[in-house]
Amino acid sequence: MRVDNPILCDGDGPVTRLRHWYNQFYVDIADVPEQWKERKSHALKTFNPIPEHRLAAPPSQEKIPEEEPA
Repeated sequence: MRVDNPILCDGDGPVTRLRHWYNQFYVDIADVPEQWKERKSHALKTFNPIPEHRLAAPPSQEKIPEEEPA
């Protein structure tokens, strides 16, 4: 969030210099090109470096019988 006129203290440091540097990344909403407004999706192909035979077996779905109290 940007506050146009923040209240600054002596210990805040060079806030003005930092704001000038950050300003290069801000674009006025009216100046945003249409192509930037389009929704984009990216699909990644991944691969597991662990060979199939080295993978742990998935946990079984069968229920373990509960022990009866003694």
